[in-house]
Amino acid sequence: MELKEEFHYLKLESAWIEKFIANFATTAYSSTRIDQLHIKNNLHLSLAYKFPS
Repeated sequence: MELKEEFHYLKLESAWIEKFIANFATTAYSSTRIDQLHIKNNLHLSLAYKFPS
């Protein structure tokens, strides 16, 4: 879990998930998509954000 000033989140770190995403991005086909999928490695579940000042 990471607690930052602007938001708190549960960070997911998994070599298996990163390989799965990369494989999906290279094999997924869409007749309407022009650009390639952008692979992200900062996988997280946001828990809280936009804290009151």
